Amino acid sequence: MYGRHDVRSQSRDENYCMGSEYFKNTKNTEPPVDYGDHLRENEETESLDSEGKQKSFNRLCVRFAEKTSMQGLPWINAAKLWYAKVFWVFLLLCGIAGMTLHLYSLIDQFLQFDVQVSISLGFNHLVLPAVTVCNVNAVKKSELNIMSEALQSLVAQTDPSRFNVPPGKKRKKRYVDEFDNINFDNLSRSYDFTNKGGQKKDNNFQITQTFQALYMQHPRSTRRKAGHQLNNLLIGCSFGGYQCYQSNFTWFQTEDYGNCFTIQSEEFVVTSAGPDSGLELTLYTETDEYLTGITQGYGARIQIHDRYTYPFPSDEGEYVASGFETHVALKQVELIRKGSPYGECQDVTAYQSNYGAKYTRTLCQNFCKQQLVVDSCGCFDNAESDLFFTLNYTFSVVPCLSETERVCLAQLEADLQGRTLECPECVKPCQETQFGKSFSARNWPTDEYANVLMEGVCEKLPKQACDQMTSKANDYRALGHNFVKIKIYFEDLNYELIEETPEIEVQQFASDVGGAIGLWIGLSIISMFELFQLMLECCAFGVHKCRTPPVPKKKQSDRYKEKSNPSVRKDTRQQELPKQYLNGNGNPYSDWKSHV
Repeated sequence: MYGRHDVRSQSRDENYCMGSEYFKNTKNTEPPVDYGDHLRENEETESLDSEGKQKSFNRLCVRFAEKTSMQGLPWINAAKLWYAKVFWVFLLLCGIAGMTLHLYSLIDQFLQFDVQVSISLGFNHLVLPAVTVCNVNAVKKSELNIMSEALQSLVAQTDPSRFNVPPGKKRKKRYVDEFDNINFDNLSRSYDFTNKGGQKKDNNFQITQTFQALYMQHPRSTRRKAGHQLNNLLIGCSFGGYQCYQSNFTWFQTEDYGNCFTIQSEEFVVTSAGPDSGLELTLYTETDEYLTGITQGYGARIQIHDRYTYPFPSDEGEYVASGFETHVALKQVELIRKGSPYGECQDVTAYQSNYGAKYTRTLCQNFCKQQLVVDSCGCFDNAESDLFFTLNYTFSVVPCLSETERVCLAQLEADLQGRTLECPECVKPCQETQFGKSFSARNWPTDEYANVLMEGVCEKLPKQACDQMTSKANDYRALGHNFVKIKIYFEDLNYELIEETPEIEVQQFASDVGGAIGLWIGLSIISMFELFQLMLECCAFGVHKCRTPPVPKKKQSDRYKEKSNPSVRKDTRQQELPKQYLNGNGNPYSDWKSHV
C-alpha cells in the first residue's frame, strides 16, 4: 500500500519536472494555453453581429430591413426579382414624397398660429360696472371771475347776446359766422400742422379747442373750484332701492367737462334683471350757470366702463339729455384673447400693478403720447395732466407752455394723426369686459314733480340761486332742463363669453403628424425608435471601425465560434498542449492542472 503510493508520487514528481523543463525551454514563446487571448476577444468580436457575420453598414441595413415594422423595407429586402425590388423601392419613394408634402402642409398651417373664436353663454349674479358722470358745462358762470382774463375774454366774445341783428336787415347773418371776428391768436397760441390743404378750421371747433387750452392752464385747485360740485350735482342716488352717498364717488377732471365723478363698488351685485335692481341717479345740472357761448346744450355726459379702468368720457362716453329720464340696459360681454404666438395682447394684471388702473388701449395711447412729447419736446402736454395726477404718475419736466414747446407739441400731434408716429405697444388687452348698451328715454319730470324737485334743491343752494330758480317756477320747460334722471341696470343676467382658442392645438398637431407618417410609410412611435437605434448602431460601428485595425475574416469567425460554443474553445486550447501532457486518447492528464 505504501509502495504504491511512493510510485504514484514519484511519477507525479517526474511529470512536474518535465513540465517545468518545458516552460523553462519555452520561456520566450507563448504558453501552451493562450491565457491572454480573452483580452482580445471583445475587440475582435465587436466586429461581428449576433449571427457571427462581419458587421458592415450594408449588414446593419439588411438586418434593420428584416426586423423593422416600417412598411416597404421588408418587401424590398425579401424580393428576389429585380423588378420586384424596383417596384417596392418606387412605392416607398412615392410614400416618402407624399409624406413630405403632407407634413409641409401641416407644419405650415400650424405655424400660422391662427385662432378660432368660440362664443358661449353663462348665467350668474353680475357686478354693476363703474359709472362716470360729468356736467356738460365745465365752468360755472358765477365762478368765471376766478379764471384768467384770456378765458373771460373768450367767453365774452362768444356770448350770443352780443350777436343781435338789427331788425331792418333783410337777411340775418348766422350766429356762427360772427365768430370770424374773434382773434384766437391773441387768446391762446396754437399751431395747426394737420391742415395740409390750407382749409380754414371750423369756428365752433376752434372755440372749443381754445377754451380747453386756456382752461387747462389754470391750477388744478382753481379748475375744481370753478366747476360744478358733487353736492349740487347729485340730488338722488340709489342702488337696488338702497341709498348711496357722495362718499361712494371719486373725483377727477377732464379738459372738456371739468369736474367728473365716478361711482363703483364691489358691493353693487345685481341679483335680478330690470330697472329696480340697478343704479338710479338724479342730477341737477344748474343750467343757469352755463357759459352760453361755450356750452351749447343741456344735460350730462356719462360713461359706463369696467371697474378700476380709467374713464375717458370725452372719447368713450354718451350724452343724456336734460328733461328726460334715460334708461340704459346693459349686456355684459367677456373677451379673452390669446397672446403670443397667436396674437398680441397686454396682460391686464401686470399693467394694473404698475399704473394703478386696469389696462385699456385708450389709457396706453395717452401714456405713449405723453412719453413721446417728453422725449421730443422736453415737456408734457398739459391737456392730460389730470390723468397723471389721478394715477400718481409724475414727470420730471414742466408743461408745454412756451412758444417753442407748443410748436413741438403741435408738430408731434400732427405726426400722430398722420400715422408718422405710432404706439405699437398699445395692443388690445388679453382679458376685457365690455358692456352692450341700449338706451330708452321719456319726458321727465312732470310739471308738478318739477316743483317738488325745485324745493328739494333749494335746501342745498344759496338763497340767491334758489330765488333765481324759483322765478322760473311757471316755466316748466326751463325748469325741467335742470334735471336729469338716469337708470342703469342689466337687461338680463346672461353674459356672453367670447374666447379665442388655437385653431390647431398642439395635441391635434401631433396627432395629424403621426397620422400622416403612418398613412404614407407606416411609421409609428416604436418604428421611429427603431430608426433611432439604427442610427446609433451605425455611429457605433463607424467609431469602432476607425479605432480598431482590420481582423481577418477567418479569425473573426473562429473567435465567434469559440465565444458562442465553449466546448470548441476548450478543444482548441487542448490541441495547443504538447504531446507529453496528453494521454493516449488525446486528452490531458487529469492531474495536469496541479502541475501548472
